[in-house]
Amino acid sequence: TRAQYAIDEQGVCFLGSDVDANGGKLIFTSGAPVNTGSDEERMLLALRRIAGGEGPIPFGIGVNRGDVFAGDIGPWYRRTYTVMGDDVNLAARLMAQAGTHEIYATADVLERSGTRFETAALEPFAVKGKTHPVQAWSVGEAVGSRSRETTTLDRLPLVGRDREMGLLMEALEQRSSGDGGLVEIVGEPGIGKTRLLEELRGRSEGLLLLRATCEAYTASTPYAVWRELLRELIDVGWEDPDDVVLERVYGIISTREPSLVPWMPLVLLAMDVEVPATPEVEMLGEEYVRGKLHESLLRFLAIVLDEPALIEIEDVHHMDDASAELLRYLVQHPEGHPWLFCVTRRQAERGFVGTASPSAHVVEPAVLEPDDALRLTEAASERYPLPPHALVTVAQRSGGNPQFLQDLVVAAVESGGAEGLPDSVEAAAMARIDRLAPDDRALVRRASVLGVSMHPRTLSWVLDEDTPLPDEQAWVRLSEFFEDDGDGFVKFRRALLRDAAYEGLPFRLRRSLHASVAVRLQGEPGGGDDQIDALSLHTFLAERYDEAWRYSRTAGDLAIEKAAPFEAARFYRRALDAVRRAAETLAPVADVASVSEQLGEALIRVGELEAASDSFAKARTLLSDDPISGARLLLRQALTAERMGRTDLALRRSRRAASLVEGIGGSSVAALRAKATMSQASARLVQGQIANAADLAQEAMDEAKRGDDPTVFADAAVVLDWSLSALGRGDEATHLPEALGIYEAAGDQHSVATVELTLGALAYFQGRWDEAIGHYQEVVEINERLGDPVLAANGMLNIAEVLSDQGHWQEAEERARHALRVARGAKEENSGASAEAYLGRVMSRSGRGEEAAVLLTVARDTFTALRADSDVVLTDSWLAECALFRGRWQDAERSAGGLTGADGASAALLSRVRGIALARLGDETEARTTLEEALQAAEEEQEAFEQGLIELAIADLWPNDPSAHDHRRNAAA
Repeated sequence: TRAQYAIDEQGVCFLGSDVDANGGKLIFTSGAPVNTGSDEERMLLALRRIAGGEGPIPFGIGVNRGDVFAGDIGPWYRRTYTVMGDDVNLAARLMAQAGTHEIYATADVLERSGTRFETAALEPFAVKGKTHPVQAWSVGEAVGSRSRETTTLDRLPLVGRDREMGLLMEALEQRSSGDGGLVEIVGEPGIGKTRLLEELRGRSEGLLLLRATCEAYTASTPYAVWRELLRELIDVGWEDPDDVVLERVYGIISTREPSLVPWMPLVLLAMDVEVPATPEVEMLGEEYVRGKLHESLLRFLAIVLDEPALIEIEDVHHMDDASAELLRYLVQHPEGHPWLFCVTRRQAERGFVGTASPSAHVVEPAVLEPDDALRLTEAASERYPLPPHALVTVAQRSGGNPQFLQDLVVAAVESGGAEGLPDSVEAAAMARIDRLAPDDRALVRRASVLGVSMHPRTLSWVLDEDTPLPDEQAWVRLSEFFEDDGDGFVKFRRALLRDAAYEGLPFRLRRSLHASVAVRLQGEPGGGDDQIDALSLHTFLAERYDEAWRYSRTAGDLAIEKAAPFEAARFYRRALDAVRRAAETLAPVADVASVSEQLGEALIRVGELEAASDSFAKARTLLSDDPISGARLLLRQALTAERMGRTDLALRRSRRAASLVEGIGGSSVAALRAKATMSQASARLVQGQIANAADLAQEAMDEAKRGDDPTVFADAAVVLDWSLSALGRGDEATHLPEALGIYEAAGDQHSVATVELTLGALAYFQGRWDEAIGHYQEVVEINERLGDPVLAANGMLNIAEVLSDQGHWQEAEERARHALRVARGAKEENSGASAEAYLGRVMSRSGRGEEAAVLLTVARDTFTALRADSDVVLTDSWLAECALFRGRWQDAERSAGGLTGADGASAALLSRVRGIALARLGDETEARTTLEEALQAAEEEQEAFEQGLIELAIADLWPNDPSAHDHRRNAAA
């Protein structure tokens, strides 16, 4: 026989099944959602009445709770409604153990009951299907009641955080200097990051306070955090129309910083307002927009935030990458800006992670010591006293995690003891949600689909039609879960609560709710065009992959327009994932290949070169029948290989690209061949195979003419003239003016800067230093206009080289250090190594040989890893010179001698170093011969400055020689 009991007047059914024919025993399983405990309470009270009654059939009762499978089972002629699952099976095992008229129950049932019963712990017993013995209790008569109002805790004292607060106060006090700074509070969920932030806020009297929270839902929305912060700062709302924001920003800039007006579209971009580009913005290359945007926003903040401020941003591990890059830029330029950025994040490498600097502090709250955990437990349970053993259990179970400890105290108070407590901070958060009444619990869980922050009106998108929107009383009742977020929005108090609520939703319901949100967004004014990023996410999670493909692709394109390649890459990846997951083809192969290629281009711009190459390779696979597209994509892969320093791979890919289009006619194919040859020439130049690079560059120029591709012709001309100059054939290097004209006609300012850099280098080697500095300064100014700080710093580094040669070592060091900071910030290994090498040479010349040797060695190791052979030889030459300045004559002589004849080595420099070292070692005959060879090499290499150094060395080494006066006069000349 089977039995069913409806013991809840609200219609919650408790099902009995599988009556034991031998003993007539019943099992009961709760199939209702769990709320504040009333379901379990009513169930146990009803079972006590059943167990206390008299009847002819002996029976025992087993009670458990959990998720069940419920429905009609069996063929039509004996179908029955039943429940199944692991939790049902455990109830059956308890039933089998129970004696006549006895009730055996698990801890989960007892701790959720509002009525207390006499209980007796049973010896743990083994049951089929369970690895560990089961602990259960025999349930006797009711003995009292427990208050059912939700237990909330007052704000607890800060315990065991003296070290952390000391670091925070130190960072706060440093702001008195008028400069900015950064504090990162880093730790696991519940460790107390927000509590430390609250304490710092309370001690920051006199500071303007700005606050924002990052969430997973906006991790792909460019500048999501700054839209919130900047609009708050200029007193406009989140949903104010674009014209209101534009008018406010223009009024501020035009009156207080008119020179910023041309860059106003970039400032507005971070506030999610798009306006037509000014001529100055239009001049910027796509890859340089972001750098100029950062600079412009720093200037804008300086005029609207001209007072000390505390800027709090929570959960920055969810920060979108465009916002993270901007924040990183701001904290790297703290001078004169009294803003303390205080962020919280988990231990994760995504989102925002700060970089080491004197103005940056990292605070990592440790777990509380056992004594501190016990003190906090006592404070937390002051209003709801717990027995001593329960205090100790809670303190130990918490593992020193303050939030988990508080949740455990609540659970212990409401369950009347410390048994059966949650075993993780996530489980504790879920338990808090489980204790809510059904309507409140549904609201919290469904609200999680909307993200951490939401407008209350959007709750109607996820609630059942017959469920009313929460009123003021509901928000007060749920104040432990939600707080005000400004502009009419509310947000989850902690991201962990939102995550726990979301995890409690069944997968099918999640899909349904995401689909509902997507439909409502599409119905918003404008068809949801301003919510493309949100639609990309919701349609994807709703498994509406055709829409997800379309929205994600569009969102990626918009992110590129906003100079947010990180976010573009995420959207393009989601679009491709939608295609992969769809049961049938969503888009033409050519469109999928196009998105894969766009993903590769975005990844190049964010420095993920290996991933970019993989994306180009996937696009090639999709277009395997198209040799022209295959060759084009191979050349993009060659570019990524060269930028990674893998010149051998770059060469192979370039050659393969050329072979793919062999025998195919047409000017476009000729242009592709020219690019392939140009790519080989560039790789050979990096490898130091100068003669081969010159030949390939000339070949590329000829092919570019046939393919009518002036840009490739100009690129090859730059490589050719650089190679000819390095070969000592500077009089043949006459192609740069033509290349410059091509770039200027095309409006390609980036390439104009490249030509200026080459012209400066040629002028430098030929001794025309004033002319060289003029070209280098032009490089700096062009790249600053373009918003490319790395190339601007490269120009600055070349100026430092001239200043170093002139003996202006302090000025040279300042510029070299600036270049090094920029390169490190941009993670440009090659540029960083160059800056280290130049800085090392400046230190070597100014008498700081030990520091110089360290920098030069680090630079050499980087060049070696990048396989930049010519740079390795140059750095080794400077290390030999450094040994000479340090008085290590044997090391200098041996190193210089070993480098003689190497590809790309300066024979003049090495012979000068070796000659001086030989003279100091007493071998004057060999020294004179070597220095004479050095003079001849300097003349052949057209290195006027090196020639002067050699003449001066000879005069200084042998001052009494009759020729000393002539050598000194030659040196001065």
